[in-house]
Amino acid sequence: MLLFYPKMAIIALMKAPFIWDNYSDQPAQLKNKSYKKEMRKKQIFSLIKTALTALVILPISLIAMPFVKRKVVNNKEFISLGLDYEREPQHTSELLKELDVQNILLRLKLWEMDKLDQLLAFVKEHSDKNIILKSSKIEKI
Repeated sequence: MLLFYPKMAIIALMKAPFIWDNYSDQPAQLKNKSYKKEMRKKQIFSLIKTALTALVILPISLIAMPFVKRKVVNNKEFISLGLDYEREPQHTSELLKELDVQNILLRLKLWEMDKLDQLLAFVKEHSDKNIILKSSKIEKI
């Protein structure tokens, strides 16, 4: 099976679902340098394509910038505060009120669907605010 599905073998080596950094609420950085080099070598054509595209597009975009009409952005509506609804929910609610936050970004990890009731309670408590829900899914390699 490893011969036919080498990408699936990499997924099988990861912990379920994979290592997650609790401090940044993002996937943890890869520590294995040889694995990183191997993945870069496999994707060399994609990296070259990206570099060449940037070399072509960047000068064109710099020349075109003065002629592009800019849209005025209202910062109060544009900026959101991303937070973890599970960590100290009472203290988080107090801080949201103190900071007068109007837009909240919440992340729901699909492998933590059993915590959906906690999320729903948090959303109901802060129904007066704009809430953006982002679901994190496992991408297959």
